[in-house]
Amino acid sequence: MQWFWFAILASLCWGSAPIFEKVGIGKMSPLVAVTVRSVVISIILIISVILTKEITTIPRVELKSLIYIAIGGILAGLLGQVFYFAALKLGESSRVVPVCGTYPLIAAVLGISLLSEALTIPKMVGIILIIAGIILVR
Repeated sequence: MQWFWFAILASLCWGSAPIFEKVGIGKMSPLVAVTVRSVVISIILIISVILTKEITTIPRVELKSLIYIAIGGILAGLLGQVFYFAALKLGESSRVVPVCGTYPLIAAVLGISLLSEALTIPKMVGIILIIAGIILVR
């Protein structure tokens, strides 16, 4: 059962990262935001930013935005992956992957509660179906 909790932690990280990224992206381009998030592991993105001349926009990016993008990277790119691999090591992939794939539920709930996004009927149905899927796989 330990795999399940690691999978839930991975889903929480992956589901909450988009909230920080949405807040942080503010006035920067998505390419620059992805570069800030991935600079440690992604030489290709750095080259892309240099080639597209968007590197000139980096000094104008607010520190707050950089921090939010970094938090999103830590949650999704580091912690989420560690919890995912821990869950995979301890549990069956046919059960771990669907549970980890519930991160849209976390993003939807956080988007609705923290970013005042609309709770629509399709979102409610999706949330209910994701919860039902967790119960069935568990």
